[in-house]
Amino acid sequence: MIPNSLFTSSFRWLGKCLRFLKRAGMILAVLTLLFFSCRLLDYMYVHEDQWFRILWHHYYEEERNIDNLFLGSSHVYADLNPMLLDALNGQNNFNLSSPVQRLNASYYLLKEADDGHNLSHVYLELYYDVSTGAVGEFDTPEELHWNWGNTDYMKPSLNKVQFMLTMGRPENYADIFLPFVRYREHMLDSEWIHIATAAKQEEGYRSYACTLYDLKGIVQYLDKGYQYSTLVLQEGELLCPQNKLADAPLTADAEKYLRMIIDFCRENDIALTLFINPIHGLQMASVENYEAYTNQIRSIAGEYGLDFYDFNLCREEWLDMQKQEYFADTGHLNSNGAGVFTPFFWQVVSGSSEENKKYFYDSYAEKLAALPPQTYGLLYTDDEGQGIRLLQVASNREEGLEYRIAVTPEGGEERIVQDFSENREFAVPLEEHGICTVSVRAKEAPEDVRTLQVVY
Repeated sequence: MIPNSLFTSSFRWLGKCLRFLKRAGMILAVLTLLFFSCRLLDYMYVHEDQWFRILWHHYYEEERNIDNLFLGSSHVYADLNPMLLDALNGQNNFNLSSPVQRLNASYYLLKEADDGHNLSHVYLELYYDVSTGAVGEFDTPEELHWNWGNTDYMKPSLNKVQFMLTMGRPENYADIFLPFVRYREHMLDSEWIHIATAAKQEEGYRSYACTLYDLKGIVQYLDKGYQYSTLVLQEGELLCPQNKLADAPLTADAEKYLRMIIDFCRENDIALTLFINPIHGLQMASVENYEAYTNQIRSIAGEYGLDFYDFNLCREEWLDMQKQEYFADTGHLNSNGAGVFTPFFWQVVSGSSEENKKYFYDSYAEKLAALPPQTYGLLYTDDEGQGIRLLQVASNREEGLEYRIAVTPEGGEERIVQDFSENREFAVPLEEHGICTVSVRAKEAPEDVRTLQVVY
């Protein structure tokens, strides 16, 4: 009876194994079908962001160890040339920066890079706009696309899943994890599907090459996370919205992840430097209470004994970036500007903070006072209730300069808003567009007049 019992038990055990394998096979088949169905739907509906796609392709194709990792927003990939840095320091430098990269993305991208490379130094750019106000609230649905631009192309990993789970709210998980769901309103839109699929069949898409052509020049996505640009800021484009920062503008989310980045680098013996890249004087003039933000960063850097450099405070005898030929727009350098800024950046960050004091003013207010009188362009605030656009001439002087202001609406005749006066503020109808001509002179030298024309 014992052999028969053993035979029966073995048969039952084998039957259970077969049933388990059958169920497992069915589950695997369903998951495989689901995976390929999702990939097909992504192919049909997703209009891909070429910057993120090319960036991550180049990152995962990187065969050499990355020594110096640069994290931050577009102010990194536009302003710092990693190939030039390679030549300057003899190391491998990579810009793992992305559009509107907030500090939660910087943290998870740092962890991703640390998993695959023996990082020596991390350089973290801290552009004010991505860590303050509504943009500084990292899980708001309106801002999610900047983060899923990265996760869409990151390879599967626990780090990626953690990033996706923390970058949004549970009600947003479908959009975060399933890219095609974001385009649900186009499910029956044949034209949308045609455009999305046709783009993926182009040679530039298949070869991870993208060049954008403009009447002003080109923008090209190159290796190592670098954006090559020949665009040049034009005088007529010197128009910028006004932005008032709070007294403590760094959001709780931003501070939390900044400290997480610092702690991660310390725990993993990675050197860390904090910095802010230079922007055009017009945009600097638009940011009221800017130093409240930099004081918060400076305080945190001091707490951890980190170097922090704000290159907007550079003395002109060492770095004079305030030339339109160096800028693609009021926030970003072009490749001409990057070629000037990158060597100076490395000269500073490779030195000691004590040695570098000579390069910088102590505050932006001190810098403005030291500069000769300058006019940068026009700032604006829209008052939709009154139906007007409030404009202000941006200058580094509160008094001592006089302005003659005239506007020429599209299809209309020039009208004088004011003759020479120290007043810098005026208004135009919100729906009106045209050219504003500002003539500027110093009160003590009225014969020396400079004229600025800006499209409004």
